Amino acid sequence: MKIDKYGAQVFLSNDHHKVHAERMYSASVSNAAIGAAGTLALSITTPDTKAKTHIKVAIDSNKAGVAILAEGDVISVGSAVTAVNMNRSSETVYAGTLKKDATRDTPGTTLRTLVIAAPGVVGSMGHIRNDTEWNLKKNTTYTFLFTADGATTAASINAEFYEE
Repeated sequence: MKIDKYGAQVFLSNDHHKVHAERMYSASVSNAAIGAAGTLALSITTPDTKAKTHIKVAIDSNKAGVAILAEGDVISVGSAVTAVNMNRSSETVYAGTLKKDATRDTPGTTLRTLVIAAPGVVGSMGHIRNDTEWNLKKNTTYTFLFTADGATTAASINAEFYEE
């Protein structure tokens, strides 16, 4: 709770508080033309620090597919992804690393599987947002992986996360 300049009690959501505390981040990856059985992945390796990473993810696609969350992947290659601090005045950076489409040399344990159904309406999108917040282990790699059912699938993976 906070008292504003008019003396009113103001209650902030935890996410709102984390933005103001300069500890809330966002990362996004996308591909406009995934082939049949092709994939889009966002991997996050959490830092080896006392602070724990808490994360929520949304996946959007214009066609059907399957999404998984895996823990403990051994990955290589991949393109670096920048974690954007959601407090745009902040210079605080996320201590972990993020990659797009990293090679999963050794897949970890699948924690969650989600199916995105075919939207069925021209111009509509399939959408899954896992509102369950995951409290991730330190110094561990997690992969959010979308596998397309059909050719020329457009998809995005959007993550919001904070350290505490």
